[in-house]
Amino acid sequence: MGPDARHRTGPLEPFLWKKRPLLIFADAAGDEKLKDQLAAVERDRKGFDERDMALVVVIADGGHAGEEVLTGEAAALLRASFEVEDGEFAVILVGKDGTEKLRSNEPVEMARLFEVIDAMPMRRREMRERKGLT
Repeated sequence: MGPDARHRTGPLEPFLWKKRPLLIFADAAGDEKLKDQLAAVERDRKGFDERDMALVVVIADGGHAGEEVLTGEAAALLRASFEVEDGEFAVILVGKDGTEKLRSNEPVEMARLFEVIDAMPMRRREMRERKGLT
């Protein structure tokens, strides 16, 4: 199974073709980089939601994927799938197709994430379709 196929399985499966998961890996809920990234998401929640994004937080003993609680086993599966070491901080943007689109070991400005998403062919089509509806 290649890396792209691996990303389409497990805890991210419910998001496939529906949402763009933003995965944030951190050692613990109190991690400063995690707090910074979550604050950035909250500052631009409207843009986050408009782009069909889903927040996935992975910490040492679990986390959450959207509204679902992640078990330690699910967190370990995500770490292995995305090759993120225990204790390592990472922000990974995944497309609706389940493939990785951007990776950083530092918090990422929402403007940068939106720029990457807005350049995606699927997102461009969504914007055209939404424009046609209004």
